[in-house]
Amino acid sequence: MATHNHESYLSEAIRSVLSQTHTNFELIIVNDDSTDSTAEIISQFAKYDERIVCITNDQNLRQSESRNKAIRAARGEYIAIVDSDDISISDRIARQLDYFSVHPDCDVLGSSFCLFFDVKVDDCESVVMGNTDDIYDGKPLVHCPTVMIKRSIFDT
Repeated sequence: MATHNHESYLSEAIRSVLSQTHTNFELIIVNDDSTDSTAEIISQFAKYDERIVCITNDQNLRQSESRNKAIRAARGEYIAIVDSDDISISDRIARQLDYFSVHPDCDVLGSSFCLFFDVKVDDCESVVMGNTDDIYDGKPLVHCPTVMIKRSIFDT
């Protein structure tokens, strides 16, 4: 998770990752030289959850480079992309890992997503993009809130 001045979304995004039904993961958060309370929010969560790894940029490197830093620091077999204004459904990681286990030739996958602005997450059914039960393999992907990638892709 790369973040820059997202204090108003960050807590909910972090909570959605930490409350996953699959619990064996590391959450790497790159604070991209934020000037708001982003650092304090990350610190509060990190105090209570050892799965959080925090990286702080000394200057604003922007989203892509910050995400690349997180990917380079990751130790897991899979990389799940999530931004600091994304909310992951509670079984996102579990469902995607299940898909990989059944489809070992798949390297990158994503899913449908719900787009919401100024509405409660529970009300986003009215703006669902596609079927939320679908996981896509080999089709165009909505990159940030849904993609999981085998780490070996980055290594090669």
